Amino acid sequence: MKLTLLQLQIFREVMETGSMSVAARNLNKTQPAVSLTLKGLEDILGFQLFARANRKLIPVPEAHYLLAEADAVLTQIARVERNMERLGLGEEGTLQIAAMPGLATALLPAFLAEYTADKPDIKCSLYTRSSAQLQELVASQSVDIGAGDFDENAARSARTSTIMITGLCYVAIPAGHRLSTSASLTPLQLSDQPMATLLPEHNFTRRLMQSFSNMARTPDIKHVSQTQLPLMQFIAREQCLAVVDPLTVATMRSLKLFESEIVFRRFNSPLRYQYALVSPRFRPPSLLAKDARESWFQHMLSLLSDLDAEPQVTSYDTVEDAEPVTSV
Repeated sequence: MKLTLLQLQIFREVMETGSMSVAARNLNKTQPAVSLTLKGLEDILGFQLFARANRKLIPVPEAHYLLAEADAVLTQIARVERNMERLGLGEEGTLQIAAMPGLATALLPAFLAEYTADKPDIKCSLYTRSSAQLQELVASQSVDIGAGDFDENAARSARTSTIMITGLCYVAIPAGHRLSTSASLTPLQLSDQPMATLLPEHNFTRRLMQSFSNMARTPDIKHVSQTQLPLMQFIAREQCLAVVDPLTVATMRSLKLFESEIVFRRFNSPLRYQYALVSPRFRPPSLLAKDARESWFQHMLSLLSDLDAEPQVTSYDTVEDAEPVTSV
């Protein structure tokens, strides 16, 4: 026979209280049950743990050694139970997140700071990567969450699961520009204006140029950048305009950048900006990772809704097809 946790618990309680009846009451058990369990423990050990004198229990020297060992085991078990409970509640663990620079600048760190504010035992690593690089990180099962731009081919990967969130776009305009008084702007109104865009190979730039091409127009591109925040410097100095994604607008407002120099107007076009929330397919997510991913997803929808960007969601949960799951 082997020692059991119950035997160690009862033994420790008897040692600490010096009484079987008090130990029984503290453990919500009957005194005969405590006595029988203690007798079973002594049978396994092959010697008595207590000498009886005048109805008192006197621990033998070996009992004090067993108490130290029992206390260490029971304390460790209690610590494991507490930790597993906290892991189950998403209050403890590690998060590894890769995000494109635009999101990693302000919105995602602000979200994580709020998310972990009452969870001091969570450790979080945030990696800033291009959308292509973060897709590879997620595909290699190296991170829990990827937040970047949507890519159709990457979304079909057998190694990842992707949720596409889209939102209406905006035009960033110098505050004193004649078009700043308009509530919304069409591609035609922008076709004769100096423009700033993301790199030509960026999926959004290609789609934006196609919207102009459909009108037989070629925009005058003055400035190009890998991300949209640097373009704001040129717009603030009245050198150009830019069609931007809604979360860039949210970032600008959260950081209070160029508040008096730049205004944002709705881009009156079917063009929608496409974001991706990517998860590794072969790395089972922890309860913490699942909760954090869902919380960030809901936060994105809230940010887009607050901007009246009319967010829409498409889930790429299978490799074969993509099915719209909800529209907010």
